[in-house]
Amino acid sequence: MNCKVKFDYKPSSRVNEINSAKVKESEDVFKIVNGMLGDEIAESEHLIVITIDSSMSVIGVKVVAKGGLNTTYASPRDVFRYALLENAGWIIIAHNHPSGSLLPSSADIRFTNRMADAGRLIGVELVDHVIVTKDGWYSFAEEMPETVK
Repeated sequence: MNCKVKFDYKPSSRVNEINSAKVKESEDVFKIVNGMLGDEIAESEHLIVITIDSSMSVIGVKVVAKGGLNTTYASPRDVFRYALLENAGWIIIAHNHPSGSLLPSSADIRFTNRMADAGRLIGVELVDHVIVTKDGWYSFAEEMPETVK
């Protein structure tokens, strides 16, 4: 008996406008996430990975975890698997707070530190972690730069 397995990977980004976007500031991440999640931004937490190249152009965008009303979980493996498949050297992670609060929780801070450490180990730099609500955003790179360095 012969068995053939074919592996066919296709980048997950669905919208060409997103792929051609440049991320120059955290507001750009806010626009990408809000455009991607729409009304779901106020329903449940989503963790999104934005892969970028050396010119800060978006390679791809993917929801890597979806949680409940006030929590979601992803391991470094979940986050960086997508980055490695996209051959990205840099990533931005973003997640939404359905509650509307822009303040990071202690779990958000620990998660950011953990992702930055994991990225350093494998050579994929975490550029920023952005918390998004329907009305605004919080950038760790701007407000707590020590967490992403």
